[in-house]
Amino acid sequence: MFSKDQIKLAIAPIAWTNDDLPELGGHIPFEQCIDEMAEAGFSGSEIGNKYPQDPAVLKAALGKRGLQISSAWFSSFFSEEGLSSGSCGLKNGFGKKRFADLIGLVQ
Repeated sequence: MFSKDQIKLAIAPIAWTNDDLPELGGHIPFEQCIDEMAEAGFSGSEIGNKYPQDPAVLKAALGKRGLQISSAWFSSFFSEEGLSSGSCGLKNGFGKKRFADLIGLVQ
């Protein structure tokens, strides 16, 4: 068996709330989501749409629960608008990368 120090597991918030269909889990607050992640033994989470956009606020909320950000998913349509599409293109992905840098995900 592995020890807790050897393997860390993260989970996506889609298990609580859906970024694509906000009505699915829309009633579940961010705090409940990360409370239950920590309670279930996860050490990290992907960024979700309910997560605070201020890196300091997000780090503090996760830190209280022993969680950290493990990834940031974004949608892109390479065959349609590609680089020029606003919320669904690579510009959005680069924005998530910058956010991840600010919260210390990428070192």
